Amino acid sequence: MRLKTIIPSLLLTLFCAACSKEQANIPEAKGHITFTVSGESRNTQGSTFEKGDAIGVFVRNSGADFATNSKYVYDGKKFNPATEADDIVITKGSDFDFYVYYPYDETQRDITNITHTSVNQDALSGWLSSDFLSGSYTEKIIDFCVPLNFQHRNSTVEVHINKNDGEVTGAVIKNVKYRSSYNLLTGETKVDDTVTDLSMYSYKPDENRNTLFRVTLPEQTLSTNTNHIQLSGGSNLTLQGTSSMPLVAGNIHQFNITYKKTVSIKDYAPGGTTGGAGEYSLGSTATVTSSPNPGYEFVGWYENNQLLSSNQSYTFKVLSDRTLVPKYRNYSSWTVNISANPTQIKTAGGSSAITASAVRNVYINGELQGTATGTVSLSSDNPAFVITGTTVRVSENTTTSTRSANITASCGGVTNSVTLTQPGRKETYVFTIDGGTSVNGTFESSGGTAKYTIVSQKTIVIDGNSTTVQANWSSSWNTSSFGSLGNDGTLIIVDNPNTTQRAAIITLTQEGSGKQVTITVRQKKKNSVDIED
Repeated sequence: MRLKTIIPSLLLTLFCAACSKEQANIPEAKGHITFTVSGESRNTQGSTFEKGDAIGVFVRNSGADFATNSKYVYDGKKFNPATEADDIVITKGSDFDFYVYYPYDETQRDITNITHTSVNQDALSGWLSSDFLSGSYTEKIIDFCVPLNFQHRNSTVEVHINKNDGEVTGAVIKNVKYRSSYNLLTGETKVDDTVTDLSMYSYKPDENRNTLFRVTLPEQTLSTNTNHIQLSGGSNLTLQGTSSMPLVAGNIHQFNITYKKTVSIKDYAPGGTTGGAGEYSLGSTATVTSSPNPGYEFVGWYENNQLLSSNQSYTFKVLSDRTLVPKYRNYSSWTVNISANPTQIKTAGGSSAITASAVRNVYINGELQGTATGTVSLSSDNPAFVITGTTVRVSENTTTSTRSANITASCGGVTNSVTLTQPGRKETYVFTIDGGTSVNGTFESSGGTAKYTIVSQKTIVIDGNSTTVQANWSSSWNTSSFGSLGNDGTLIIVDNPNTTQRAAIITLTQEGSGKQVTITVRQKKKNSVDIED
C-alpha cells in the first residue's frame, strides 16, 4: 500500500475531492463508475491514500456478479478505472451493490475469499502493504460517483522504546499469524493458524529520545509465552508482554518500554549488607552482592518468593524493574536431649540403649521456618562404662560398691547427661571356731594335739542369686609360737622345756571380712630337770 505518512492517530480521516457529475460520451441513463472516500475511516497506520494506490472492485446486480476484481487507481481525488477493461458502466437507478478492498491483487476472483498476507515490515513499503481495508456501498446510484467508507481490517502493534539514544535499531515480533482471508459480502474474517516472525517498521527517535516500532497484523491474540518482541542493536533483547493482548481490527495496541530500569534491594539489616542497587540501561548487566553478618548464613537472592541464585554474587541482564530480596539464615541454641534404657545395669554386667538428639529452630530473615537436627556425640566419665555407637556396655561389678557413670550428649557446645548405675555384689561372712568366737586349750608340758572345728564361709549375692564358698583365713601368735595350727583345725603343741608355765593367744583372721576368732593356749611347766652325765 502506498500511503503518505502523517502524524500517528487512532483514526484516519481520508479527504478526497467530490465526484464530478460530468459523464462524457454516454447516454444520460448510463454512466462510468468512479469512487471517492467519504467520512472517517478507522485507521491503524495514520496515513492517507496517495496517487497510484489501487483498489479492487466487485459489483453485484440483483445478487448476481456484475464485475469481478476491477482495478481502480487513485488520482489524488477519486478512484478511476485502471484500463478500459476495468471500467464499470451501469444504468442509473439500478440495483447495484459495490464491494471494494485495498490493496489491489489481480489474483483475487472470489468475493467471499479475498486473501491477504502481512509481510516483513522493516521497510515502509512492507509496513504499508500489510494493512487491509474494505468498504461497500449498497444504496441507489444517483450521479455514478460512489462514496466509500473504508474500514481497516487489520491491527497495528506499536513498541515504544523510551529514553533510547540510538541503541535499539530493529525489532522483530515472533510467532505471529500473518495470513488471512476476508468475505466482502458478510464482513467475516478468517485468520490462518500458520505463524512466522515479522520485522517491524522503525520510526526515528523523536526529541524525547523515544523510538517507535510498528507492525500490522490480522486479528489474533498475542500470547505472553510465544509472541515475544526481539530487539536488536545496542541491546539484543527479547521482550515479553505482561498479559495476553487481543488485537482488534482498526486499533493500535501499544507496548511501552522504558530504557532505564531500577534494580531495588529489600535489605534485611540484621543478616548482612548488600550492594548493586540502582538504575541500569535496559539489557545491560547488573551484579548484586551480599555479605552476611556473623551468625548468619546467606540463603540466596529471591524475587516474588522465587529463588534466583544461592550465590552471594548474582549477575543478570536487566530487562525490567527488579526488586530483589537477600535472605539470611540463623539458628537458635541447640536443645540436647538424652535418655537411657535401662538406667541401672545388672551387677553381672549388661548394656543400656542411649537415645540422644539435638534440635534447634531455624529462622530466615527473622521468621521461624522450622527446626534442624544436629549430630550428637556421646562420652562417659567412667571407663568401666564403654560406649559403642548408642549402646553403653558394662562388665560385672566385682565389688560390693555401686558404681555409676554420667553419659553426656554434646552438640554445638551444648550438653545434657543421664546417669547410669550398677550396684555391687552383696557379700556375707560366717567365721566360727567350735561354734563360737574363741576356745581355750590346756596342754601338758610334754605337748599334745587338739582338733577344732573352724567354719569360714563367704556368701555372694549377685542380682538375687546367691553362692556360698569357703573363705580363707590366716593365724598369728601373740608370742613366739610353740606349736602349729593346720587348715583342718588341728593344733599341735610341742614339749615345754621350761620349768614355768607358758601361754599364748592364737588369732585367726578371716580374709575378706576381717572377722577374728581366738584360741587361748596354756601349757604346764616341766616338773623336773634332766641331769646330764
